[in-house]
Amino acid sequence: MRRGLSPTVISALVMIVLSLAFGYGSYRLGFWDYGIPGSGLLPMLASAVLLVLASILLVQTWREPEGETFRPMPIAALGLIWVYSLLLPWLGFAIPTVIMLFIWVKVVFGRPAWLAALLAVLLTLGGIVLFGTFLDTPIEVWPNV
Repeated sequence: MRRGLSPTVISALVMIVLSLAFGYGSYRLGFWDYGIPGSGLLPMLASAVLLVLASILLVQTWREPEGETFRPMPIAALGLIWVYSLLLPWLGFAIPTVIMLFIWVKVVFGRPAWLAALLAVLLTLGGIVLFGTFLDTPIEVWPNV
């Protein structure tokens, strides 16, 4: 029986191409600068991890028996993340993060609404504390009105 390109194979190949592109970009940024880590070091490490994981996914997919079906949930999750990234500049961090996490937990994981709301609020507060307090990163929590 002939094997076609399954969605998992296609996604693994796309991740491999993206990891190579990000690796090249991080190489151009430089790994080390005046005795300290350069701006390309962390992206290179992330692209290396992505390359290894995507390669493992590709090898495991070729070993699986046929019969894998297309599932629209990963595409919906990517769409949700895309909309989230579009809303961040206009609505700040808190509002889009609560909305995105609520939809993620409720729709993607199928949990009850009360649990989705609780997790969305707690994880958003955790992100605000992590970035604002511990990492001392300036973050726009609320929209600039």
